[in-house]
Amino acid sequence: MASSNYEAIPWVLDAIRELSPQSILDVGTGAGKYGVLFREYLDICIVGVDQAKRSHIIDGVEVFEKNITRLHEEVYNTLYRKDIRSLIETLPEYDVVFIGDVIEHFYKGEGVALLKDLLSHSRMAVLVVTPALFMKQGCHDGNIHETHLSSWRKQDFKKLSNSHCIIVSGQLVVAMLKAQNQISSWILTQRVLRKAKVSLKVAYSTVVNILIR
Repeated sequence: MASSNYEAIPWVLDAIRELSPQSILDVGTGAGKYGVLFREYLDICIVGVDQAKRSHIIDGVEVFEKNITRLHEEVYNTLYRKDIRSLIETLPEYDVVFIGDVIEHFYKGEGVALLKDLLSHSRMAVLVVTPALFMKQGCHDGNIHETHLSSWRKQDFKKLSNSHCIIVSGQLVVAMLKAQNQISSWILTQRVLRKAKVSLKVAYSTVVNILIR
C-alpha cells in the first residue's frame, strides 16, 4: 500500500544523516513519505523551502499512477512513472538507493537480481525496509503490484554485500553498504543491545541458581 510502518523511519534517517548523500533514488515512493523526509533533513532544514537553494538530487520511481500527487512534483527532482525493472539500466548512479517496503513484492530470484542492479547503481549504499516475517497480502486499492510474493531474512542481504540489519517492530531495516561506508549509530546500538542481552542472561542465571539451591 502507499503507506508503511512508521517505526522504521528513525533508522532510515540515521543512515541518511551519517552517509550524507548528495543524491538519492527512492524506489517505490508510495505516498512520498520518505521523499518528504529526505528533502526536509537534507535541504529544507539547512536552506529553507526555497527550491532554488536545494542542492540535493532526490529522484523517485513509482509504478502505480494513483499514488502520484502534487506532493511528488514538489519533493522529487525527477519522478519515473515506471516499473523499476524496466528502468534500472537507463538510470545514472546515485549515492544512496532507498527501496522501502517494495522488495517483498517480487519473487525471490527477481528481488535478488534487482538488489544487485541497485547496488551497481549506488556509490554508498542501498537501504532496504521490508517485513521481517512473511505477511500475506494481495491486490490493494486496485494496485496489483501490492501482492506479497517473497519473504526476506538477514542472511539474504549478507550474501549480496556488507550489510547491517536491524529488526524493529516487525520490520527488517537493512543497509547494504559499499566500500568503506558504515553507519556507526546502528553499530553502536547493536553493541549496546547485545551487551544488555548478555547482562540479562547472566542476571537471570544468577537468580535461578539462587532459587534452586
